[in-house]
Amino acid sequence: MIPHKSSYLSRPGPSNGSSSQPDGSAAVTKLKDAVAHFQAMLTDDDRMRLQGLKKLPHGAQSIIAFTAELDKQQDGNRRGKSIASRLTSFLQIIQQFTPVIDTYIQSNPDISALIWGSIKLTFMVLANFLSQFQSFVELLQGFGSLYSRLGHYQILFQDSTRLNDSVCEFHTSVILCCEKVVRLIRQSTFTNQVWRAITCSFQAEIRSYVEKVKERAENAQSEIELAKAQADHHEQQQ
Repeated sequence: MIPHKSSYLSRPGPSNGSSSQPDGSAAVTKLKDAVAHFQAMLTDDDRMRLQGLKKLPHGAQSIIAFTAELDKQQDGNRRGKSIASRLTSFLQIIQQFTPVIDTYIQSNPDISALIWGSIKLTFMVLANFLSQFQSFVELLQGFGSLYSRLGHYQILFQDSTRLNDSVCEFHTSVILCCEKVVRLIRQSTFTNQVWRAITCSFQAEIRSYVEKVKERAENAQSEIELAKAQADHHEQQQ
């Protein structure tokens, strides 16, 4: 369960930048551009699905419902334990940062809904291809420990541009990864020989994008630790 309050609620924010004018930052611009670019490369049908998905709730319970839906989508091909449930910690990080994005990018109130819709659409497209879906899920392992460390210091985000920018950069890397996944899957319309080659190289093609996602997530963690240290120091000086 994500803690929504902490002992840091009464502390002044860290001194590593004000978030009073967030929409002008390069990180925000890159995130908006990534979301727009993702939508632009979709088919008309995909865009309609995205509009429907962005209206769905994206709270903690919706993650459980969504992974169950992905497993149901694969019931005819899947063997053994749930694959989609392994995505939970990754999706929980996205969910945990949703309030940060909503607050930080006020000029586009739909941005977090579009991020969620893009992620869900990507997994729904990919779930039709079991081998590629399994490969992607395997690459996304390792977010559990990060998720458990991030929730305690959400209050620090309200006064730190660097911290908020790091969250935007994380989401940008996620959307770029989603775009790459969808582009690769859409190539399945090619000949069987080409598709077999794509299948064999899917994990290799995606790996660098997933590594960037993990790198950006770790960077957000580092910024949280820095902001916490600054808040601790500030409190000690009082």
